[in-house]
Amino acid sequence: MLTPPASPSLPEVHRTEIDGVPVFWTGQPGRLSASLLFGVGLAHETFLETGVTHLVEHLAMRRVRTSRYDNNATTGVLCTSFDVSSAPETVTGHLRRVCESLADLDTGPLRLERGVLLAEERGTDGPGVTAWLPSALWFGNRAFGLAGNVQLAAVNAGPQQVRDWCARWFHRGNAALVLSGPPPAGLTLPLRDGPPRQPVEVPPFDLPTPAYTTIPNGVVGCALVDWTAETACAAGVLIHRLTDRLRHLEGLVYDIAFDHQMVGPRRAALGFGADVPDQHAARVADAIRTELAELGRGGPTEEELAVDRAGLAEEIAEREFGVSRAFDAAMSELTGWPSAA
Repeated sequence: MLTPPASPSLPEVHRTEIDGVPVFWTGQPGRLSASLLFGVGLAHETFLETGVTHLVEHLAMRRVRTSRYDNNATTGVLCTSFDVSSAPETVTGHLRRVCESLADLDTGPLRLERGVLLAEERGTDGPGVTAWLPSALWFGNRAFGLAGNVQLAAVNAGPQQVRDWCARWFHRGNAALVLSGPPPAGLTLPLRDGPPRQPVEVPPFDLPTPAYTTIPNGVVGCALVDWTAETACAAGVLIHRLTDRLRHLEGLVYDIAFDHQMVGPRRAALGFGADVPDQHAARVADAIRTELAELGRGGPTEEELAVDRAGLAEEIAEREFGVSRAFDAAMSELTGWPSAA
C-alpha cells in the first residue's frame, strides 16, 4: 500500500493593482511570463456574434505580434488572454503595446482577419466532442454551448460591431494580469476605463437524466456536477478505471478523453469518452455504466486515494503550479466565482 505524502505547502499568490488593473503573481524563478486577461469569451457572445471576441484579439495582435520573443493570444470560453514571456523590460513593452492597440483598435484589416479566422477554422479540428458536447446539451446555442459552433462573426461582423465589442469588454474594469514573478519596474497598463466585470449568468436547461442518445463512432458520458475536490478525485479515478478496463484488459479503445468546463460557481459540465467503432459502442457504454455504478457504491479504494494525493503533491511541486494559482485568482476576480484553490 502506498504511503500518503506529507501535505505540501501551496505557493503564495501576491496581489497588487496597476493602473486600476488587479495584478496577481508568484515568486517563480526564470524569465518573466505574463498573461493579460479579459473577462470575455465565447460564453459572452450570442449565436450570431460567435467569434467576434476572436476577431478583436486578432486585430489587437496585428500591431504587436513579433517573432523576436514568445508571445501569443487566445480566446477561450470565459476569457481572452494576451501572453508574453521574455526579459522583464520586453514584457513591459509588449503589455503596454497590447493595451494601446486595444484602446485604439484598428479595424482597417478587418476583412483580412476575417479570412484568417476562416482559414484557422478550416485548418483545425476544433474542440473534441468531450469538450463541447456536455455544454451544448445543457445550454444549447448560447453561452457555454457555443464552443462547438462555427464563428459566424468571421463572415458577417462589420467594423462598428467589432469596435463596439472591444469598447464594451476590453478595458481596465474587465481585466486582470497574471505574472510569474513580481511586477517589473515601469510596468503600465494604459487601457480605457470601463464598467466592472459582467459575469455570465445563464441557467442550464432542466434535462431529465439519465438519458441516452447516439453519436457516430464514439461513446461520450456527460454530466452537470458540483465541481469540488471530491468530484475531481472521483473523475480521475473513473478515467483510470476505464482506461485499465477498456484499453489494457479489453483492447477496445486507445485512450479515454476527459474535459470539464466551469459554468457557474462550483458548477461544471464534464465529458469523458473515447473514439470507438459503432460495433463496439454498446460494450463500451456498458463498461462505463458498470464502472460508474461501482464507484458510486464503494467510492475510491485507499490505494486510489493515495495515488491521487501523490499526483497532487507532484503537481504542487512543479513551477507551473504557482502560476496556475495566480491565474485561478485572476479568473475569480473576473468571473465573481470563488477560487478553486
